[in-house]
Amino acid sequence: HDSDRILYIVLEALEKTGYRAVLSCLAKDNDKLLKNVFKIDNISHDWLFQHVSAVCHHGGAGTTAAGLRAGKSTIIVPFFGDQFFWSNAIEKNGAGPRALPGKNLTSDDLAKAFKFVHQPKVRAAAERIRDAILKENGCEEALRIFHIHLPISRMRSDLESTYTACYRLDEFHLQISRHVAQVLVISGRIKAT
Repeated sequence: HDSDRILYIVLEALEKTGYRAVLSCLAKDNDKLLKNVFKIDNISHDWLFQHVSAVCHHGGAGTTAAGLRAGKSTIIVPFFGDQFFWSNAIEKNGAGPRALPGKNLTSDDLAKAFKFVHQPKVRAAAERIRDAILKENGCEEALRIFHIHLPISRMRSDLESTYTACYRLDEFHLQISRHVAQVLVISGRIKAT
C-alpha cells in the first residue's frame, strides 16, 4: 500500500478532530508531523494499548487481539486477507466502526471513525470483549474443543480398543496397536516391514 498517502490521510483526520496519536512504523524520520502526533518505532502492542484511548491499525490478528485484550475500541483499515474478517468481527460486536479499506480511505471517513470509537457504547463493547477474554482459559478451551473433534473411535485398535491404533493391515481392513502388531509378528501371522 501507499504509506505516504495513508500517512497524509491520518494526519489530515487528526488535524480535523484534534485527537492526539502515537504512530508506530507509519511515519519516516524525515516526515513532518503534527504537534499532537508522536512517532515511535516497534513497541509492544500489549504495553502501548494500555495507555491509549482507542486503536487504529491494519487489522492483523495479533494487533486486533492486543487491542481487544486491552479493552480498546478499534478502527481497522484493512488491506488484504484476514484483516477484513477481523474488521467485520469488530463492527459486529460493536467495538468499532465498519471497515475502512485502505484503498478507499479518506480523511473524512477516518475522522468520523475517530469520533465513533470514543462513544461510551463503543468503549463499553470493547471492554466487554476484554472481560470475556480475561475470563476465558484459552488453553483449556482449545483442549476441550480439540477433544470434542478428535475421532477417538477411528483411532482405536480394532482388535484391542484400549490401545491406540498405530498400524493398518489393509488386506484385513484392520487398524491395530503396537502391542497387537508385536504379537502378530512374533507368532508369524504378519511380517514386519
